[in-house]
Amino acid sequence: LYFPSVSFRLVRSSLPPHQQVFRFPPKYNKIDIASLLTGLYGLRIADVRTMNYGGRSHYETQRGQSRRASAAAFKKVVVTTRDDFDFPPPPTAARAGAIPLPPRIA
Repeated sequence: LYFPSVSFRLVRSSLPPHQQVFRFPPKYNKIDIASLLTGLYGLRIADVRTMNYGGRSHYETQRGQSRRASAAAFKKVVVTTRDDFDFPPPPTAARAGAIPLPPRIA
């Protein structure tokens, strides 16, 4: 078995329910992405579209010197599936298992 060490995330979007948006590292191609999503999650994929984005650049100041730095680049992936996907509802404090804070005493 091959378990890749990749971190990717599902992004909420306003696309139709049969399309999902992911962010992947730039080194992955369409074939890798399709096989990874099919193997891990059992998605029936019809189409994969990718867009490469460079990291945003900004200036950092260190010891009086400023230098230009950039955030990590990423690949935006739009996956069209044969089945519709519904996002789960956002977590609430009761569902997430969070402990409620005690009431404030004035």
